Amino acid sequence: MRRIRGFTLLEMMLAFALLGMLMALVAGSLGLASRSWDAGEARTDSVGQMRIAESFLRAQFSQLQPWRWKKTQGAPLAFSGEAERVRFVAPLVARAGQGGISWFQLALEPGKKHSRLMLRRLVPDGSLTGFPDFAEAETTVLAEGIAAIKLRYFGREGRAAAGAEPSWRDAWEDPDRLPMLIELQVRPAQGPAWPLLAAAPMVGAEAACRWDNFQQRCR
Repeated sequence: MRRIRGFTLLEMMLAFALLGMLMALVAGSLGLASRSWDAGEARTDSVGQMRIAESFLRAQFSQLQPWRWKKTQGAPLAFSGEAERVRFVAPLVARAGQGGISWFQLALEPGKKHSRLMLRRLVPDGSLTGFPDFAEAETTVLAEGIAAIKLRYFGREGRAAAGAEPSWRDAWEDPDRLPMLIELQVRPAQGPAWPLLAAAPMVGAEAACRWDNFQQRCR
């Protein structure tokens, strides 16, 4: 009768070692697949967030209104453009056709880990002589995890605007004209920069001008 040979201790140890290596490889593959899936989801969320924010802002900028501070000497336009913040007057796009306008502020604000692209909205107060600080405004987070933004403004600015060529600038301070174009650059904390966003107010740069009868042109 043949005697059945069993496994030696060395063979058992080798088998368990190989099994452990195999399980480690499987676990590593699953972890890599999970991380790839999570990264893919994050990219999808980021792209979706970007597209929604861009579409909303383009529509909002196109609706700029030539609203003036009537309590201020010279009744300047209610528009303030800086490199990292813009304040303007427009109807809320989501409520277009329902009447009424709002004051808006678009800026980069601190978040828990990274800054957020934040839109603040207030109901206009005609008794004021300039934009308030928007501390009590209704807020909408347009995008999370943003490292930096840059705004630029294109148009003719100042008293000599009628004979000047339009140009890009980092700030817009003309009290009588809106910019012809507003450009927004957004750089996320991770991933590539957003496509450049440029929007033109539909009212036109001269819609808000005050006519100078002596010089026969907009001031």
